[in-house]
Amino acid sequence: MSYGTKQNNFGVPGPISKMRVILDGNLPAALLLYRVYGRFKYSKKFLNRHGKKWIAMTSNQWATESGLTPAQFRNTAVPILKKEKFVEIRAMCLRPSQPKLMWFSLDMPAIMKMLEYYNPQDVGLSMQFAFGTGNAEKAVKEQLSVVEAEREKLKLLSNKLEFIKKGIAEGK
Repeated sequence: MSYGTKQNNFGVPGPISKMRVILDGNLPAALLLYRVYGRFKYSKKFLNRHGKKWIAMTSNQWATESGLTPAQFRNTAVPILKKEKFVEIRAMCLRPSQPKLMWFSLDMPAIMKMLEYYNPQDVGLSMQFAFGTGNAEKAVKEQLSVVEAEREKLKLLSNKLEFIKKGIAEGK
């Protein structure tokens, strides 16, 4: 019996699981990234500074929204995210008379690419290897070089097969 036309996604990892793997299994950092990502994906209110879009809140607001304690936010999640190239974090004031806020800017195309890439069965390597902290670009480039090397091998085998077929056709 079918209840709708939606495809069954049972057993498919959700975005928090994917982000956790991208961040070497660190759940607090994944939860914070998920909240920032959600804000960037669904919010229409951004601050434009330094040529980028930013979302800013107090540290306590970010921690509460992410389900983290202030200590987890400050000592675990933020330091791990600061190591990544696809997120920029700054403590800045809106105005000199106001307190500092935690500003987050995301490279949304890079995050979307990493979330799309999440299928270790397709490439034959674990996501833990592919997206270790700070190594996402390097791992993707390494995987692309492996794919290119495999293509070259296939091209050589194809040429060899054509040579053999030609020899058979000529009766050799």
